Amino acid sequence: MSIRVWALNKETGEVMHINSVTKDMKGKMVCLDDNCGEELLICKGEVNKPYFSHKSNSSCHGGSTETLLHLLSKQILNLESELGVTLRK
Repeated sequence: MSIRVWALNKETGEVMHINSVTKDMKGKMVCLDDNCGEELLICKGEVNKPYFSHKSNSSCHGGSTETLLHLLSKQILNLESELGVTLRK
């Protein structure tokens, strides 16, 4: 099983890395997998590196890298449009 460090903020539609998420965002982060969309737990403790986790009764079987890359690409394109700049050649 891979460690999840990316999730979707269901309120803003933004893909976020675990390091950008605060514990007060509890209940706002969901799985990026195409067939999942379940709420994720924010795991930020003193011992382990931060990560997102499904609840113990989850039926999700994996994270879709293609979905992650697709959503991040859309965010970059939207940011370019908002700023009026091109971040790519």
